[in-house]
Amino acid sequence: MTVHEGRPEWLDRALAQHPPGDVFAKVETPGEIAPVEYGDIRATRPMDAGGDLRLSLVVDVDDEHCTVAVSLLSNLVDNATDVDVVLAAALTGLSFDLIAEADVVGTIWQWQLSSSVAQIPLPMVDAIEKLPRSTNREALSLLRGMPLSGTGDVRWTWKEDEVIELQRLTADCLRTLLEAPTIDVGFLAAEGVHQEALQEMALASSDLAMAGSAVMPSTTAEALGLEDVTVSDRLVERLGVDAWLAIHELLISSVGDEEPTAISSAGPLPHRRIDAQRDPLLRVVDDSVSTVRIITWIDLWDDSVRGPVEVDIGGRTKHVVRELLTVMES
Repeated sequence: MTVHEGRPEWLDRALAQHPPGDVFAKVETPGEIAPVEYGDIRATRPMDAGGDLRLSLVVDVDDEHCTVAVSLLSNLVDNATDVDVVLAAALTGLSFDLIAEADVVGTIWQWQLSSSVAQIPLPMVDAIEKLPRSTNREALSLLRGMPLSGTGDVRWTWKEDEVIELQRLTADCLRTLLEAPTIDVGFLAAEGVHQEALQEMALASSDLAMAGSAVMPSTTAEALGLEDVTVSDRLVERLGVDAWLAIHELLISSVGDEEPTAISSAGPLPHRRIDAQRDPLLRVVDDSVSTVRIITWIDLWDDSVRGPVEVDIGGRTKHVVRELLTVMES
């Protein structure tokens, strides 16, 4: 039997006995997978390299933030509690039974999902999603296990391990969404953008940072090549005095000891700005993160760009999730 790296052993055994097709041969890139739909069963991978795939059930889709809420699935049907719903093979079309863990639900990025391998009827998904807090007769009539009897129940440790597994899958998404987004400092080096628009971007950046709604990275000045943050004739000329003073305060308050990222290689970042090698945005992205959420302006991006931007920095793929603002027309 061939064992696939990253695939659980139980899944290899099941597929060897009842091969329905090599549905987990690879996790597709965002451009290759069909739009995520409520009720999909899909393979889910963690953002950290080398983690195991897990099957999950999509119970909510948020296209605006590129996220989905998923309920973890397991083939350990005998471990089912009263909040774990049995999904029989006859229902899913797969070659093995599953349970949907209605109490082990979390938010992940859409690009963590493979293509759909099965679809659950929407009324059943509704019932599963509501089960942990529901007294609805339809939800409670679903085929489930027995309630946990306490910490001495052998299923208790299994359920704790499932929660830890979910945390591993959701960690990157939750961290990114809970932290304040990064200001897209690329506008400070943008080319072909009117001064009035740059001024508005500068003033909006100042307001967002002062309100704690977004952060100016501590390596911004270095990424811009400013040896002295107290003066920059180049930026004064580009932004005007008032906008420069607003940005100047941010640059001074954000200066830290960190060095900006040295970009050895960067994949194409489709926008109207300077090339990716010199783009300040890419130089201030924390090397340790896989995803960065930015506050940016639609004026800085080509109309063809949709959703998150995938960029290769120094051989590592990073996803840039954009929250778009529009420059007000004067």
